[in-house]
Amino acid sequence: MGALALAESLCWAIAHQWEPDRLFMFVFTAYMDESGTHGDWPVTIMGGVFARAVQWKSFNVEFNRLRIEYGFKIFHTKKFKQKRDDFYGWSDEKMSKA
Repeated sequence: MGALALAESLCWAIAHQWEPDRLFMFVFTAYMDESGTHGDWPVTIMGGVFARAVQWKSFNVEFNRLRIEYGFKIFHTKKFKQKRDDFYGWSDEKMSKA
């Protein structure tokens, strides 16, 4: 299937119409996370980041550089703020630079 045929199929699937003169298609990847859904929390919040593939590629290059420079494998905000696991023993100065 060619790119135009794929675009047409997607338009029919999503919008139930095909108007090639008005075709604008954006593909984003989103990473979402929630907090407050465990226990008796009175509030639940959700945050996320949406970006195009080229933006994620740029982000990954920089994030991997930081990961190697600071020596952590997986970033988890809760563990970072509590200085646990890969972040154990980090000074406040190191945390603010990271």
